[in-house]
Amino acid sequence: LKKHNNFLMFGGTISCCAAQMAYMMGCKEIHLYGCNFTHKKQHYFYKNDEKSGTVSNSQITTMDKCLAEIRKAGVKVYIHGHSRLTEGDKV
Repeated sequence: LKKHNNFLMFGGTISCCAAQMAYMMGCKEIHLYGCNFTHKKQHYFYKNDEKSGTVSNSQITTMDKCLAEIRKAGVKVYIHGHSRLTEGDKV
C-alpha cells in the first residue's frame, strides 16, 4: 500500500489528524472512541471541565471525507459508541 500525503485534510478535528496519522503509519484498523460529533459540549468521552467545545458541520464533513479516503485504501474504521459520523462501521 503506497502512502501519499496529498490527501491530508485540514479544517477537521484532532481526531481527523490522528486517523490520517494512523493510516500513514500503516495501521490496518482504526478504532474511534468518544467521537460522537454532536453540536453540544459533550463530545469528550471523559469529564473535562477545562477543555470543552463544539464540532461544526464542516468539521464533520471533513472527518467523513477523510475516513472515506482511508477506508477506500483498505483500512477498516470502527466507531465505538454513538456518533454523527457516517463513514466507518458502528460498534
